[in-house]
Amino acid sequence: MMRILAVGCSGIRGLPAVCAVAAAMVAGSGFGAPPAHAFQSPQQAGDIDATQTTDPADGAQAPAETGAAQATDTEQQAAEPGAEQPIDESAEEPPAGTFGAPAGLILSYIKSDSGADFERVMSRLGEALASSEDEQHRELASGWRIFRAREPGPDGEVLYVWLIDPVLAGADYAVPELLGAALPDESQALFDAFSEAFGSGQALINLEPVNIGPAPPE
Repeated sequence: MMRILAVGCSGIRGLPAVCAVAAAMVAGSGFGAPPAHAFQSPQQAGDIDATQTTDPADGAQAPAETGAAQATDTEQQAAEPGAEQPIDESAEEPPAGTFGAPAGLILSYIKSDSGADFERVMSRLGEALASSEDEQHRELASGWRIFRAREPGPDGEVLYVWLIDPVLAGADYAVPELLGAALPDESQALFDAFSEAFGSGQALINLEPVNIGPAPPE
């Protein structure tokens, strides 16, 4: 189950200078705009755009002569030095809430008067994940802890530091998707409270371990 702990900047054991990193990110131009995945509602995340239509002509097979000519042009371009290779658009990018490292942080700046709502949503989600029949949900919850900084952030906002260690490889930690999967009947109301609580925004950080112990014997 996810636990929410109030700590100072130096009180997050094993994570020195977390608040300094957070402050630097807030000051940088890249922080402040929340990522899209954090604010896409569970309903929107599962919607299918029924307005999109497919023209049968789009999949029609080209005449043999045209296809042969296109194949010849492609072979000539590939043979030319420095020719650009076709981009494989079939390769999908991982979800925005997925980590690419063994551990990670998510920094969330919450409005000064919305901390209780934010913690209520995260506690409810943590309970649902920890008691889920889905093994992946239980594993995800077991490595997820949340800290609340004692020091105020910009404009009095509250910094919440999510420590995910270990990261569940390939798992999407985006809250809206998890709400939809673990609490489908409550997901929309919880999402509304979650999204309205945000102030400056949110940032995901991948963490690589650094060995500071004695060197292994050769």
